[in-house]
Amino acid sequence: IPDIIVLNNDGNLEIKLNDDYYPTIEIKKSADKLDKFGKDKFKEAKSLIEAIELRKATLYKIALMIVELQYQFFTGGVIKPMRLQDVGEEMGYATSTISRAISNKYILCDRGLIPIKHFFSKAIDENTSNREIKNYLQKLIKEEDRDAPLNDEKLTEKIREKFGIQIVRRTVSKYREEMNIGTSRQRKRNYKLKG
Repeated sequence: IPDIIVLNNDGNLEIKLNDDYYPTIEIKKSADKLDKFGKDKFKEAKSLIEAIELRKATLYKIALMIVELQYQFFTGGVIKPMRLQDVGEEMGYATSTISRAISNKYILCDRGLIPIKHFFSKAIDENTSNREIKNYLQKLIKEEDRDAPLNDEKLTEKIREKFGIQIVRRTVSKYREEMNIGTSRQRKRNYKLKG
C-alpha cells in the first residue's frame, strides 16, 4: 500500500499522502465534564492524534525532498545519490528519525510502487550511486556472451568506462555477490547446464 502518491502532470510533479491508508481519529466530547480518568484518556487521545499528524507531516516533508532531489528519476531518468544524513540535516532531524519514518513506506509513481528507502543509496561520486552501478552490472551480465562470461576485471573496466569513475575490482565483486550473481566460471557452468 503506498503511503505517498506522486502524480506526474507533464513534468509537474504533485505529491499526495494516501489519506485512505491513515485512519481519521476524532474526539467527539470535550474534557470539561470528565472525571480524572476521563481527562487522562482524553489527553492520551489528543496526544495520539498529534503524533499521527506529526508522522504524516514528516513523511510529506521527506517526500517533498525526495521529489525535489530525484526529479530526474520521476521524469524517466536515474536515481541520484542521496543520503539519509543529508535529508536529516536539511530537516533538522536525526538520521535515525528519518530511517524510522521511511521504514516499510512506499511511493507510488509512474514507475511503479517503490520502497522509499530505495531512493537512498551510497554515493560512489557526486553523480553516481551504487544502485546505478549495480543496475549496470546486472545489465552487463544479462547481455554477456554465454560462452565467455565477463570476469570481475572485465566488468570493472566496463563500469569505469561507462561512468568515468575509479572503482576497484573488489567493490564490483562485492556488488555481484550482494546480488547473488555467481563468478564468471559459475555463470558459464550454469549457462551450459541450462543449454
